[in-house]
Amino acid sequence: HGRLQGDAQFKPAEGRLGGAVYLDGDGDAIDVNAFSLNTHAITMTAWIRGHRAGDWAGIIHFKDALWGGGLYWCKKNHLHYTWNYDSPKTWKFHGPALRADEWTFVAGVVDYDQATLYVYTRASGLKARINKVAHQSQSVGKLRLGWDNAKDTWRFTGLMDDIRIYNHALTRDQIERIL
Repeated sequence: HGRLQGDAQFKPAEGRLGGAVYLDGDGDAIDVNAFSLNTHAITMTAWIRGHRAGDWAGIIHFKDALWGGGLYWCKKNHLHYTWNYDSPKTWKFHGPALRADEWTFVAGVVDYDQATLYVYTRASGLKARINKVAHQSQSVGKLRLGWDNAKDTWRFTGLMDDIRIYNHALTRDQIERIL
């Protein structure tokens, strides 16, 4: 469970699967400080409807003592991820395109030999891109939802719903069942 930061608001009637949290892109986030995981494989998922407030937006961001990682919305409107202790082989990889202000399911699945980024909208269906690079074990902690705290402006603006973290890599079939 997270703690709302700034003036983030729970909107019980506006979620994709129930209520959702609204973040205005100016100081808002969801903090999950008590989260801790050390893993080589992870699946991060969320339903979002909104846009990035700056050049880059954290959707699911985590940080250990030195490094961060997670799922992001980049300035070219694609889904990105960071792993391997901030390796450019991960954050320079462009996932499927994101569309502003439309309910969108995003997922990042990291495993030993590849990462798969998924984006689903009702209009476009499920799209995926695979990054075939080795991934090492990494610490995941201090979750920030809706904000990459490397920069104050790297925030998500809009609604976030049904955010999940799995300590293993889900298959495409398992991702499709979540939808």
